[in-house]
Amino acid sequence: MLRPMRESGERLAEALAKGLGAASRRGRLVAGSLSGRPSMVTAVAAATLSGLVAWLVGPGLENWFVALGMDGQRAGLPSSMLVVALATAIATAAWRRPGPARVGGLLGFCAVQIVPFLITAARTPTTPGLRAQVNVAGWILEPSAMLLLGGVSVLAAGALAMGLVRDASRLWSVLARRPRL
Repeated sequence: MLRPMRESGERLAEALAKGLGAASRRGRLVAGSLSGRPSMVTAVAAATLSGLVAWLVGPGLENWFVALGMDGQRAGLPSSMLVVALATAIATAAWRRPGPARVGGLLGFCAVQIVPFLITAARTPTTPGLRAQVNVAGWILEPSAMLLLGGVSVLAAGALAMGLVRDASRLWSVLARRPRL
């Protein structure tokens, strides 16, 4: 009677070990699938940081471009490009993931520049006495051109930030190895 209980206990232990092994494999698979979360966090951080930097620095940059001779509407584009480039560079340097930071930077550029531009364009009345007609191509091509310019600034900012982070980390190791006099 003792022997069958011992055998059943051993079988139960083996089954538990197999079940725990399968569970740990599943846990590793789930953990592997969750490893994409830092990318999403980086993208959201870059987009949020774009809005924050635009709120803090954007009006000053726009005023500076206006002081250089641009009108207020045209000054918004280069200031948005610089703001989003700065936010993308900060997010890239902080998380060391340039791809998601660039995506977040583009989303931030859409929120900071393209959406306000489209809202302003929709609300702007026509000039009295002039015949106005709707140009559908302009509603597509103008935001597309802005998005391409934002893409250039985000791409350059991500690359510069990764280069600076890499150089700064190597600089510390070079300075640590250098013999002291």
